[in-house]
Amino acid sequence: MNPLSLSQFEYDLPDSRIAKFPLPERDASKLLFYNKGTISHHHFSEIPELLPAPSSLLFNKSKVVPARLEFFKDSGTRIEVFLLEPFESEYNKTFGSIDEVKFKTLVGNKKRWKEEQILVKNIGDIRLQASWLNRAENIVKLSWNQSLPFSGVLEHVGKLPLPPYLNRDAEPSDYKTYQTVFAEEEGAVAAPTAGLHFTDRVLAQLKQKRIFTRKMTLHVSAGTFLPVTVDNVLDHPMHNEVFYFDKEDVHYLFESDFLIPVGTTSLRMAESLYWMGVALLKNNDDSFSLDKLFPYSVNTENLNKNEVKECLLSYLKSHPQKRVRAATRLMIVPAYQPQLCKGLITNFHQPSSTLIMLVASLIGENWRKVYQTAMDKNYRFLSYGDSSLLVW
Repeated sequence: MNPLSLSQFEYDLPDSRIAKFPLPERDASKLLFYNKGTISHHHFSEIPELLPAPSSLLFNKSKVVPARLEFFKDSGTRIEVFLLEPFESEYNKTFGSIDEVKFKTLVGNKKRWKEEQILVKNIGDIRLQASWLNRAENIVKLSWNQSLPFSGVLEHVGKLPLPPYLNRDAEPSDYKTYQTVFAEEEGAVAAPTAGLHFTDRVLAQLKQKRIFTRKMTLHVSAGTFLPVTVDNVLDHPMHNEVFYFDKEDVHYLFESDFLIPVGTTSLRMAESLYWMGVALLKNNDDSFSLDKLFPYSVNTENLNKNEVKECLLSYLKSHPQKRVRAATRLMIVPAYQPQLCKGLITNFHQPSSTLIMLVASLIGENWRKVYQTAMDKNYRFLSYGDSSLLVW
């Protein structure tokens, strides 16, 4: 691929336009509808009426965990352990553990935490200990003294990891508002924020309108906030995100006439599964681990969607586990051609981010028109901001 300049994805976002708190009613947010070049303005509560028929929505049911752990040494030095993903264990098993867990982490003030030191945090009757398992790789072991699953421990001792651009600590209300109403599987360290606009009322209206819905799980990583700092965006190290799929997911994604993911994470999950099927079909690669630029390097001439679907289903039939664990670093930039998705429900993203690049790949240079219109119409930006429905 030819180099892709970071400057192509810049725009001016004043701090005053960043929504620092959510609206009292989730579905009262504004909704910008981009329909093949035409823009109209609505409220999110109207989305069941706006979705093209027959639409199929894909939700990410990952649940945000209180992943920030604060420890204080006897000297008063603060060490923050930010949990990224379980080390050598599955998410469900890790969060259900009742004695110890191991995590890949980011550690704040790491230089003040020596190899042999054990950090201790006491909250009520819970005594949580943290020790290095591999300091060079930021692998940390956590253990505790109560017969509680780790998810229960985190509820008592962890802090919600709000996006850094909100520039504030989590308040009690955030533990509800920074979570989708359909969240189920613990593991995300950032919310799939396009889903924050959905309410039980909107979901019921979707059902009445016979709009199909399905939930899958991709655990959003902290890398979603990692700024792009290289001139050629293709050199940006894409974050790895884990998701799961089964045969029903394959049928739904490949057979939907008009698939609209809810959020960029859902879109990356659907499109990644397609390319994993291509890798399996062409290269007999069943690692289900997708490199960021794989779609741009593989020849798909004379390849159709049904062949990819049947290849995935054949694999699942011969490997009868209930669902498969996959990991993706897929980078979606201009030149990318969506394989399964026909639209996207998403918020308004940071300048020069991989998420802006994703939007630009779907609607081309019209992304600037969309964002300028949103700015002119006083839309609220980023995680707690307003939403858009993009159909290309």
